[in-house]
Amino acid sequence: MIPSIGKTNPTVVNALFKVVIADTEYEIYSIREYLIYLKENIKRLEEINKYINKKNNTTKQSKIEYYDSYINMLLEKGENEKNVNYILEEYKLAVIQKKKDIDKLINEIKEIKKLRV
Repeated sequence: MIPSIGKTNPTVVNALFKVVIADTEYEIYSIREYLIYLKENIKRLEEINKYINKKNNTTKQSKIEYYDSYINMLLEKGENEKNVNYILEEYKLAVIQKKKDIDKLINEIKEIKKLRV
């Protein structure tokens, strides 16, 4: 009978900890990149809302056409003036959720670092 069977190898376990931490850090990085994308789109959608409001408050046809063309330039595929607010709110909720996810992952890394073999 071999006495080392069933025992954990600290070198292997520590290497696995490092792999898990590296993977978690990459996941945090990816979420942060996605947050940048979301924040850029939130800014764009808020600008669209600003021009929709300006368009709705003007009576001059030339300004209405100007605002329409600018709004259409800023809209992306699948977006229109009617669903901009819905998309904006969805993006804002996604930012909040992704920030919570980052905090959770950071806490997981802290817990892993506390583990000892």
